[in-house]
Amino acid sequence: MKRPHQALILNPQSSYVLESGDKMLVMGEVEKMQKLQRLAGWSV
Repeated sequence: MKRPHQALILNPQSSYVLESGDKMLVMGEVEKMQKLQRLAGWSV
């Protein structure tokens, strides 16, 4: 996770709350990435 003007957070805890402006790098299997997209309501 990367917030503007803050250090990079690797493997944030499950309690981490996303905020507007956060950037996330996610890697994984295609099927799991597609599930994350659906759950998060993201479009590519």
